[in-house]
Amino acid sequence: FADIASHELKTPLRHISGFADILAEEHEGLLSEEADLCIANITQGVREMQGVIEALLRYSRAKTSESRMQPVDLKHLLGQALRSLERRIASSGGVVDVDWQSLPTVRGDPVLLKQLLENLIWNAIKFSQPNPVVRVSASRDLLDWVISVEDNGPGVEPEHREYIFQMFKRSRVDVEGSGIGLALCKKIVGIHRGKIWVEDGSGPPERRRALFKFSIPARVREEISQH
Repeated sequence: FADIASHELKTPLRHISGFADILAEEHEGLLSEEADLCIANITQGVREMQGVIEALLRYSRAKTSESRMQPVDLKHLLGQALRSLERRIASSGGVVDVDWQSLPTVRGDPVLLKQLLENLIWNAIKFSQPNPVVRVSASRDLLDWVISVEDNGPGVEPEHREYIFQMFKRSRVDVEGSGIGLALCKKIVGIHRGKIWVEDGSGPPERRRALFKFSIPARVREEISQH
């Protein structure tokens, strides 16, 4: 259903975008400033709608099977995620600081876990402008590995901390996004039988920062190899 709906929604969007591009290319400067602004708003709206459709597709396709569960080295996987985000991180002026030695090997779906890490890191950068700094680390408790992604942004108000993991819910409308990214993160973590939450970071009270954490059941290497 998601694939069919995506195709049916993308086709008229391509038509709208194509005609808007023609207007922009052939008539820019010949119309009023207000008309040029309207054309630009149409093009921007199409891009945003295309982003929502792609995010919905990613959400609907986020599933796995036992055959895809395998030992996943989070050091290697995070390296892949950072390479995928490299251009966007550079254009944002952001810095990602990783405690590489703390990252474990877990049992999971590498495709979904990579998507999870990318979403959390890019979300942290978007909400920490200007000069974003993101720190990634891991720790072990009795039953789980806990992966932390902390930013230097303004933090998340307590009343929004459950709200932001729901579909289409956003704590700030001034930051570009589909409202699906954190819902996708929650779904992926749930598939791995873990939990995800956000709490205050290490900053001062007036700038608390956001500290996102998710858990994955811990497995020693011998247990992983048996799967």
